[in-house]
Amino acid sequence: MVENCGDIVKWEGPVKIVGETDENLRARREAQAVRICKALLVGWPEDSKAAVEVITGGVTNSLYKVTNADSSDVDSRTVALRVFGDNTDLLIDRDKELNVMTQLNARGFGAKVFATFANGRIEEYLLSKPMDYNMCVERKYISKIARLTAKFHAVEMDLPQGREPDMWQTLSEWYDKAVGLEFDDARKREVYADIDFEFLKEEIASVREACRKLRPQVVWSHGDLLPGNIMLDKETDEMTFIDFEYSTYGYQGFDIGNHWNECMGLECNIELYPALEKRKYFVEEYLKAWDEGAGGRECVNAERVGRLLLESEFFVVVSHIFWSVWSIIQAKYSKIDFDYIEYYEKRWKYYLDTKPAIFAKLEKVAAL
Repeated sequence: MVENCGDIVKWEGPVKIVGETDENLRARREAQAVRICKALLVGWPEDSKAAVEVITGGVTNSLYKVTNADSSDVDSRTVALRVFGDNTDLLIDRDKELNVMTQLNARGFGAKVFATFANGRIEEYLLSKPMDYNMCVERKYISKIARLTAKFHAVEMDLPQGREPDMWQTLSEWYDKAVGLEFDDARKREVYADIDFEFLKEEIASVREACRKLRPQVVWSHGDLLPGNIMLDKETDEMTFIDFEYSTYGYQGFDIGNHWNECMGLECNIELYPALEKRKYFVEEYLKAWDEGAGGRECVNAERVGRLLLESEFFVVVSHIFWSVWSIIQAKYSKIDFDYIEYYEKRWKYYLDTKPAIFAKLEKVAAL
């Protein structure tokens, strides 16, 4: 059944796009993508031909560019069709995500949503391109990303939870889902068997308590500011954020610290982690934009920069444990060709390596 919900068409029927495990299934999936576009999009006649191109590099969803040159609707002639990863509903509240996307669209963020179906949605195809890791540490783009992050953080959203951050509830729920899994793959089984879940639980409690003492400012957080979720139009230099699966009310420093981690790429190459000078510049530019949005009432001084820098470095640590638990669940359920269990190992190692120094800084500040 097709249902109109405001400007978004929702397909409530049983149709899903199938998984992709060989060439025959890939062809079938692409044919289904075209069929769904024809069923849900204005100006896509049944007898028209459409081309499908894989454009994803993500580790949660699959993404396709679907083009119909015969479409009478210019806005939806080329669209992005997103297929959610298998069992990602264990990690992501899709109803909340759609609500968030609709509100953020109205505020000028992200790609417009045209339609939804059982395990995906159809979005505006953005001509801008995702940034790469090297661009994100160029001074010019550090400033643009920092300032857009401040603007994003100032957004007021209407959610049932209000402004209450749900990071710790989410992490607790993920922990519960990560416990007691079974793996057929020998290497995954070996790595999983070595996970000390009691110790992991204690570490989650430790960083949560440290966060309580730190009392970071609550803002509207993106939750996943990796370079691929930052779109840049090189002709106009316009930038926007996309992919709001993890967007919620959260903490000011999380997006900043998490972004620095994501600059290392999926390989977690520590050599790509932004140097202190670049991290400090990010915080300075962020605070300038934050103050401009608030009417410029405060001065960006060394004390404020130092505090937000420390807070963001604390959330560097939190980010590692957050995505470590996420990776365990993905290693079990995801069909995407990505080594989640290795990613878990890298993020967990970075958590253990970075926590002592950051917590020592926190204790030193608390003692002053």
